Amino acid sequence: LALGAAWEPFGRWILSPHPDAASEVAWAGVIDGRVRVVRVDRVFRASLNPLYEGEDAWWIVDYKSVHQEGANPEELLPTLRTLFAPQLEAYARILRELHGTQLPVRAGLYYPRMQRFDWWETGTVA
Repeated sequence: LALGAAWEPFGRWILSPHPDAASEVAWAGVIDGRVRVVRVDRVFRASLNPLYEGEDAWWIVDYKSVHQEGANPEELLPTLRTLFAPQLEAYARILRELHGTQLPVRAGLYYPRMQRFDWWETGTVA
């Protein structure tokens, strides 16, 4: 999967060097009055939009190996976002505790088997 992601534009962008990049990093923070320890697949600073250079936003990316044979990815992605977004929103809250609120935080779910990247500005998912 990693080799395929390296050839796909979003995968290449996510895996490329970025300012303050880290993979499989563990953070601890307080969420809803409880200490939580999380492990983030990938975090870095980049442009406000994917595929561009820059340092205007924090990006938190979680890799998902979900794949349903014959499913239309465009129909499947909203359901998967509903399922996985709370996890990334929690990561974003901890990141803000660690690094402040000066930069916006983007969250993304990368599906290398479907070659799809679903992303949003954190705090905007219901």
